[in-house]
Amino acid sequence: MNGLFRLWRRLTHGLWFQPSLVALGFLAVGLILPAAERASGIGPTPIYSGSPDTARALLATIAGSLITVLALVFSLTLIAMQLVSTQLTPRALGGFLAERMTQLAAGVFVGTALYAFVVMGYIRSASEGGEPYVPQVAVIAGIFFAVAAMALLLVFVNHVASWMQLANITRRIFDGTSAAIDDQYAAPHDAPLPVSADDGDGARVEVAAPATGFVQYFAIRRDGEVVLPDGVERIELCIRPGQFVDRGDPLLFAWTATEPPRGALTDLVVIGAERDLDQDVDFGLRQLADIALRALSPGINDPTTACVCIHYLQALLSTLGTRRLVPRVADDPRVRLAPLDFEQLIGVAFEEIAHFGASQPRVMRVLDDRLVRLADHLERDGVVERAAQVRAMRELTAASLG
Repeated sequence: MNGLFRLWRRLTHGLWFQPSLVALGFLAVGLILPAAERASGIGPTPIYSGSPDTARALLATIAGSLITVLALVFSLTLIAMQLVSTQLTPRALGGFLAERMTQLAAGVFVGTALYAFVVMGYIRSASEGGEPYVPQVAVIAGIFFAVAAMALLLVFVNHVASWMQLANITRRIFDGTSAAIDDQYAAPHDAPLPVSADDGDGARVEVAAPATGFVQYFAIRRDGEVVLPDGVERIELCIRPGQFVDRGDPLLFAWTATEPPRGALTDLVVIGAERDLDQDVDFGLRQLADIALRALSPGINDPTTACVCIHYLQALLSTLGTRRLVPRVADDPRVRLAPLDFEQLIGVAFEEIAHFGASQPRVMRVLDDRLVRLADHLERDGVVERAAQVRAMRELTAASLG
């Protein structure tokens, strides 16, 4: 089941699977509609009454125009990705290809061109022998699809222009990270830690990483419940999402009553070439920090962008600081996982910004103000130890100014 989920996730996050489904839908309509029109004996319509040659020319124009538009769509997509990668951070690109508007636009443009090609095959002229025939309803539908595709092009261009704006990129990262925090770390900071189950009488099995890469997420929850392979009594996870593992590194320990298939255990941890935000809140902090660092580089020199990122980082840490930093999956007593280190999260968010922004007075003023606000917020909520860690970061920041 986890393998199927992983395959589905990979398909839906690419730029070929869902557009292909849309295009196949247009292809099916192009095959069925003319055949149904001919079988039903629908006569000439007042909307379109052109000759077969005119109908062919019209559909050929639609198909050729849509292929040109498709090239424009992919060009805009690549330009947008390149600009974001060079001006902000390549880690902010995640999700653009999986967005519904991008996939819908690609599918509609390809599908409309396919529809026009297929319908042309049903047109018969007198020079081809037999009675001339034009599937008029299908031709009218092709005109409608072409007009809709042109309208969609305008929507897509607006979508790309909006998606590339810095305010929207940083906001999407903030919203995605906030959603991951609410999903994975919903319990308040003073909630009791889950009581782990006893080791029991099962044998302890060490499971090694089957590949090299980043741990993307744990695939052990289904419909809100932890589901372990048959025979597994308890597991202890050695890593967390976002960490890099080499092939052969320990992933987890499992206590089993009966020996489960090795594949069932390795499927519990999904490893990929890049990090995934769904269960990796550290990755959201890293993206915002990277955008701030790129903005502080001499080639860009944009302190305002760095200040925007600092505001969002402080807001995320204000939420994280009041939560129990044990992932939701460890609420099940059969699962053990070490909690996040709040001090390390503060370092990910602010340490490098303080170092590279030391020559930017406005950036340092904003950073100092946000650290004070964060510490005060945590103290008001009774998280004194974490507030002290924030104040220690503030002292370190002040020391960097010399």
